[in-house]
Amino acid sequence: MYQKLNQREHELCEAYAEELDQYRRALPLVDSLLRKVHQGHDVNDDLRRLREPLNQVSRIDAQIQSAKRELREQGKRPGSQLQTVLIQLQQVLEELIQQTRIAEQAAQQAKDRLMPELDHETRTQRMRDAYQTVISRC
Repeated sequence: MYQKLNQREHELCEAYAEELDQYRRALPLVDSLLRKVHQGHDVNDDLRRLREPLNQVSRIDAQIQSAKRELREQGKRPGSQLQTVLIQLQQVLEELIQQTRIAEQAAQQAKDRLMPELDHETRTQRMRDAYQTVISRC
């Protein structure tokens, strides 16, 4: 059983290291997204690129569910290598979450600034349409 536990822990270390790489790949994508939001540029491509590493993390996590469950059921504390990877993963995740929150706030602020302009444009277009309808009836 000890050997199986070590094998599961090794499997988790490798998987979490892969997840860590994917999250690190996502960090500059969030930075780029934030810059584009501040500049008022389209961010759809950045969002699509950001989904790639996050989807990869989801796939990795799905693959290690049984290993995580097995270690949890054994009640063993993670070994030093696994603890190190988990700490690194936590740090990168915290940074990614922070940057994502900042990007979300910037996008919300941009939306809030644009809504009055869009409302005005909509009203103006409706007035033009109504005026055009009246003119066409005359």
